[in-house]
Amino acid sequence: MTEDEWREKSAEREMTDHFPVKAEPNPLLAALFERREAYEAAVQAWNQESDRLEAEFGVSAKKDWADKADTEFVAIRDKIVDTRARTIAGLKFKAKYIAEHVEGDGDAQVAPSIARDILAM
Repeated sequence: MTEDEWREKSAEREMTDHFPVKAEPNPLLAALFERREAYEAAVQAWNQESDRLEAEFGVSAKKDWADKADTEFVAIRDKIVDTRARTIAGLKFKAKYIAEHVEGDGDAQVAPSIARDILAM
């Protein structure tokens, strides 16, 4: 919103209020509007420089590689989830997957599949 738009909305509010009061522009808000364009230009320059450095130092390629690896990891995990364990060895395999590949409180996909498999036995 530009300062002129803000002033116009303030004037509209004056006309619709039950107690019309002349609204004086807030000097801090006016200063903010003046600085907004400089801020937006600085953010754009930062993003362009960041993109240039990522390309120059191979960060973009690393991100692409990591995205591809993550996609492959998820595909493998989905196969583990979709394959029903019918033996204790199958359940052990799924439990081993959680222990070796998942940090924190366990995989939200594989753990329920183990419970489903146990109940189906």
